[in-house]
Amino acid sequence: MSKAPVKKSLGDDEIIRIARIAATQAAAAGYIEVAHDTQLSIERGVIWMIHWVEFYGQDALDDIAQGDDEVESFQITRESKAAIVVPSNADLLAYHVKHYKRWATIGTDAGPLLARWEDPKCLIYKPALCFAAMNIYFGYQSTHASAKTAYARIGYSIRHVSDQYFYRVAQALLA
Repeated sequence: MSKAPVKKSLGDDEIIRIARIAATQAAAAGYIEVAHDTQLSIERGVIWMIHWVEFYGQDALDDIAQGDDEVESFQITRESKAAIVVPSNADLLAYHVKHYKRWATIGTDAGPLLARWEDPKCLIYKPALCFAAMNIYFGYQSTHASAKTAYARIGYSIRHVSDQYFYRVAQALLA
């Protein structure tokens, strides 16, 4: 009976790496965007295989007044944007929207707090998204009155590819 060969080490495409990105919004309803350097180039001959994207922020739910609401929007895009884009935008890789509202209640200062609409915080891609560009962009916007910091985590692996494959992936990103 022959034994299967024992693998000595993991390849780059078998290791999940995590890119952590933070963006701090200075004013209410202002859009903030942060570029993250992927360190990808044709000379290195590697691309990112994005497996998942996770969004989270600083909840300030106690600050929502009676009858008021708060909306937080997060996005990861292929190119720099001036605002939150619509879900059908071709450059959009991932997005997340949280909408909270404090309803009025008779006889109290503040009503119950309800999440009216919240998309998943962790988006999983099967198959993984191929990405070949120098930067990836994390955008954030909140209606909250004070400064808030939002975070994104991107789980990716690296795949070694030929020059032709790199160009094909980069071209697909431009389409």
